[in-house]
Amino acid sequence: MIFLHYISSSTEMGIHSITYYEMETHRLPEGLVAIGESMSEYFGVPGYTYDIKPYFELEEGLGILGM
Repeated sequence: MIFLHYISSSTEMGIHSITYYEMETHRLPEGLVAIGESMSEYFGVPGYTYDIKPYFELEEGLGILGM
């Protein structure tokens, strides 16, 4: 799994981070579980939220849609 991590911060909005993971499509379920488990250590931190959003390359996305 390859990942890139970026962080920004401001006094008004706090700290925001975004991490891009690259993995083989067939490993997506395993990757989502691993990412979710790594985020679970922050549960209970006031104001902490996270989203996990899978994105696909165009060909992969079209294939998933049956095109």
